[in-house]
Amino acid sequence: PVGGVRGWQVVVVSGRTPSALVEVGRRVGGVLASGGVGLADVAYTLQVGRRHFERRRAVVCRDATQAAAALTGADPERLLTGRAGDLPPALVFLFPGGGSQYVGMGRQLHVTEPVFAEHLDRCADLAAPRLGYDLREAVLAPDGDRRAAEILDTTAGRLTALFAVEYALAMLWQSWGVRPEAMLGHSSGEYVAACLAGVFDLADAIDTVALRGQLIDRLPDGAMLAVNLPEQDAVRYAGDDLDVAAVNGPEQTVLSGPAAAVEAARAALDADGVRAKLVRVRQAAHTRMLDPLLAEFAAHMATVTLRLPQARVGSNVTGTWLTAAEATDPGYWVRHLRATVRFGDNLRAAAALPDAAFLEVGPGHALGTMALAMSRAAGAETTTSIVASLPAAPEQDENETLLSALARLWLAGAAIDWTAFSAGEQRRRVPLPTYPFERRRYSLLNESTPVAHEAPPTAGPKHDRPDLPTEYEPPRTEIEETVAQAWRELLGYREIGVFDDFLLLGGDSLLTGRLVARLQDTFQVPITVAEAFARRTVAQQADLLQDRLLAELEGLSDADAERLMSEADPSEAGR
Repeated sequence: PVGGVRGWQVVVVSGRTPSALVEVGRRVGGVLASGGVGLADVAYTLQVGRRHFERRRAVVCRDATQAAAALTGADPERLLTGRAGDLPPALVFLFPGGGSQYVGMGRQLHVTEPVFAEHLDRCADLAAPRLGYDLREAVLAPDGDRRAAEILDTTAGRLTALFAVEYALAMLWQSWGVRPEAMLGHSSGEYVAACLAGVFDLADAIDTVALRGQLIDRLPDGAMLAVNLPEQDAVRYAGDDLDVAAVNGPEQTVLSGPAAAVEAARAALDADGVRAKLVRVRQAAHTRMLDPLLAEFAAHMATVTLRLPQARVGSNVTGTWLTAAEATDPGYWVRHLRATVRFGDNLRAAAALPDAAFLEVGPGHALGTMALAMSRAAGAETTTSIVASLPAAPEQDENETLLSALARLWLAGAAIDWTAFSAGEQRRRVPLPTYPFERRRYSLLNESTPVAHEAPPTAGPKHDRPDLPTEYEPPRTEIEETVAQAWRELLGYREIGVFDDFLLLGGDSLLTGRLVARLQDTFQVPITVAEAFARRTVAQQADLLQDRLLAELEGLSDADAERLMSEADPSEAGR
């Protein structure tokens, strides 16, 4: 973060009930609108100082006015909403291959996120001996830079730059506690997944990707054609010269080969009314045109140490999960260079994970779009979380996109290490409104005393408030009202202010004991006579009870916490 504080902030609020969620947002929005506290400190306090319930809202913003408007309903379009499940989602990292790159991808994050910068710099240093130049010339350049465009116009520069950005992004996500259940990479993206899974060490992985790109750059000109047909139908247009380079979904097939043969296939498809689009590349990857280069790549792979995968990785070659035998076989990676990319099958396997959610760890959202298409084709509900880490074009703000992705993952129930997220920032906790324990009529007597439940609210002697050195201040919260009502019934006064002194109202140690018994029955939290006697105002006792309630919620099982909160809102009971 520049200057110790990020320019963009993530404000998160949550509640057990829809109405509580709205009220929490209203209260926090009011604090932000008042201007008394800083946006970064409010965001930090909400992230690390509050229990996060299943109903959630988040705002990604640059100033307190934006956050306040979203949380109070004045700017609903900025407000993100979600509901976390009982279990966190099975997060799947998606690593794109060539085609998603652009000049300057990662430039803004290199300035604002030290973890990203550290790993990107390391990748660039490791790649330099093989490439003969610094990848940062492309990744950190402004849009329109000619030298950067030349680097990314080569397969070696394009694939190695993508590897560096994706690896650095993955390390940043994991530093925030966002860890994948599985990883899928498209073509060269599988190397990022395999490296993170421990199959390659970083130096070997990035050197292999760079060499792989250099070999492809030697190919004669070719072309690739994305066809909106299933593989078995698309292959009828391949003729003798084209190969199926990739199958990305039920009706997403890529044909590849010599440019003239690709153009002939496109003309035939157009005549039949089938949509087809040229991919913006000059080489025909994953085709027989690579055959003369395979021996050289195999010789390189024989020098690379391959280890057993320590995480679940999709295999482009088989469309299923990469096995230990495949991962450690140099021949597998040779086949990977030449074989059809069966990414659609990879997505199908990952979608079978319970509560699968997809995070694209690279520029753009091409793979997320494929995942969404796969989900729709399978007839699944389209509520699956599909999130992009970086924008698809350089004119968009990388920090906003990244933090919006973080917010969306939190909304879906992903476990975020908020302390680690804020580790590089200058933050402090600030006082914020407490959780709105909603409409509950409290019984101040033990359930074994039925008279209390039958007595009308006005029963019992009521006297005017005596002369006191404090001005009357009415209760401001539900808890203060409940404590004040206990005082009124015990002491016999119609009006008791939140700053009135218990002893000056006639209270003593005996009445304090009776008060404690009632408060314990009402709130179901521990409180001693000594603690109550030391806090001689309604406000002080309400603060103590609030602290105990929050502590109890933190320590309770989910079932017990649900019970306690359902008591706070009877409409939730029995759900």
